[in-house]
Amino acid sequence: MEWYWIAAGIALIVIEVLVPTYFFLLSLGVASLIVGCLIFLGFITAMGPAVWTFCGFSVATLAPLTYYARRNRRQGGRRSNVEELIGKEGIVQERPGDARQPDSYLVMLAGDDWSARLGDAKAQPLAAGDKVRVKGVDGVHLIVEKI
Repeated sequence: MEWYWIAAGIALIVIEVLVPTYFFLLSLGVASLIVGCLIFLGFITAMGPAVWTFCGFSVATLAPLTYYARRNRRQGGRRSNVEELIGKEGIVQERPGDARQPDSYLVMLAGDDWSARLGDAKAQPLAAGDKVRVKGVDGVHLIVEKI
């Protein structure tokens, strides 16, 4: 019976690694491993106490992991790769002649060309070679301002 608990614990931990669930499956996996080890050592001999022990350890392991996940989420977690560009500086490469988007620019930033637009519609148009700073991201466009 202990091998079922241990196999379930390993499976839950692997699923947590593959599909992050804010540590919910990790806490169940750890509790399952603990119950499997207690059965293997002979401390638990029946299914009833095993289930109650599993429930107790699930709650006991979920509390600190939930605290950590909430703290990490409250701090904003890690930003996406595009959001990491906010605040960085780039150079305007060219102004594509698209009549549908006259405020569209091509900006060299962090070694890549990015489509960008001015954040302020009243700002003067940019020219090739102007330095800009990224203020935000709107879809696939960077929102920039002239430095």
